[in-house]
Amino acid sequence: MNKQKYLQSCYQQLVQVFELASQHKKDDKQKCRTEGFMHAGKALSVISHNEAVAVMEQAHFDVFGESISDRRGRKASL
Repeated sequence: MNKQKYLQSCYQQLVQVFELASQHKKDDKQKCRTEGFMHAGKALSVISHNEAVAVMEQAHFDVFGESISDRRGRKASL
């Protein structure tokens, strides 16, 4: 699997996790699988830490319409 396919797979898994979270239907098992998949990519040097963070931010923005830090800050102020 090349880097682009790996990042696309990470993105798709993250979108699923975030969509469930947006519906208040968290799936901890799926979240852990996705985190493990991303960690494996970093450990095998398929993707870098920065690429993992970027794909996570993109998936989060595509689902929630805001960055992870913006959402965290907004939720903390509630």
